[in-house]
Amino acid sequence: MKKGEKKNIRTLRKKFFFIYILAIFIIGFMLFLPAGTLNYWQAWAFIVVLFLPVTFVMFYFLKHDPELLERRLRYKAYTKKLRYRLIPYIW
Repeated sequence: MKKGEKKNIRTLRKKFFFIYILAIFIIGFMLFLPAGTLNYWQAWAFIVVLFLPVTFVMFYFLKHDPELLERRLRYKAYTKKLRYRLIPYIW
């Protein structure tokens, strides 16, 4: 593995961990705020069932195919641009 590739994988990991942690907080906020308490076992179960498989898949692809994850990040940015171009035609 070349030095540039190693640095690229490290930044990719940071980016995915940030998105992952942010998603957990957002989902938790959406579940616990209406409940008014953290003592809501159904929400905790939902978060675990939702994010546990995502964790394993994320680690698998970070180890075996980081290029796929990088392409997926670029694809989301492209679809966002495309969505704003298509909105005037939809309405």
